[in-house]
Amino acid sequence: MRAAGQSANAAFARVSSDTSEFNRLGLTREMSVGAVAAVGVFLWVHSADLRNPAALLEAFDPAPVRTLLAMGGEHAKCQRQGIASLIGQSAQPVDCSDLNKMLVAHSGDAGLIGKIAKSMTEAPEGMYVVSPGTFTNVPPPAVRLAEIQRGRCFLTENYSVGDRGLYAVTEEPRGDISLPRYLGYSDAAARSVTQATPAERDRRLVEYFNVRKTMGFVIHRFFGDPGLQAAVARNAGPEHQAAIALLRERLNDPGFAPALSPLERVELDLLAAAPQDFVSCTARRAQGQKKA
Repeated sequence: MRAAGQSANAAFARVSSDTSEFNRLGLTREMSVGAVAAVGVFLWVHSADLRNPAALLEAFDPAPVRTLLAMGGEHAKCQRQGIASLIGQSAQPVDCSDLNKMLVAHSGDAGLIGKIAKSMTEAPEGMYVVSPGTFTNVPPPAVRLAEIQRGRCFLTENYSVGDRGLYAVTEEPRGDISLPRYLGYSDAAARSVTQATPAERDRRLVEYFNVRKTMGFVIHRFFGDPGLQAAVARNAGPEHQAAIALLRERLNDPGFAPALSPLERVELDLLAAAPQDFVSCTARRAQGQKKA
């Protein structure tokens, strides 16, 4: 294992060494790596034209070759930094800022370079950019915060009404699916707030907030809008009103619940401001679609 590790380290050192030597083509080692990467990307983009030489010649404009090679070189440098970080050769964070700037600068270009830059800087619909060429379907905090504020709703895991079965609010509980039990959990959380000592109250308030969120999305998932209506009626009870009054009082203290994330803090403010309209963002989107 030690010999293998030394071999890997030596190999990485060779490919990552800083050198300005030029080969017979007048390229540095980094530019050579970039050229190989650029040719690979070019062939991938124009794979449909591989049997059409005329189309390939038309697509490959010689003028931006230097830019293409430089872009490939920056991409190779970024990859080497990532590999070094993964195998423990570098404690420095991966810096791909030069590649990012180059891609943004050329994302509007025509031809091959513009296509490459645009594909690495613009996420497909429903996706978000993590880094050039890397996308995720998980919204970044700024997007999630905007949805909370715009919809006045709380975030949950992805779900849709009835995706695990749809139940009537009037039917007898079946197995673990029970509207009376779900409503009872919220009632118990509200009572725990009113019965808590001053030392326990803040923790119980946060628990109440989390139970309201969990039961809100579970009820909507299994019982739809009728379930939400039943929850609204139940949450208007005196125990819930007392818990909300205590929450509003504690929110005036800047030191309340410091462990909450900024997103949770905004959701908590929404619960205090409009406890009878505290619904998931999935439910809010459904309400908007019905109005439309």
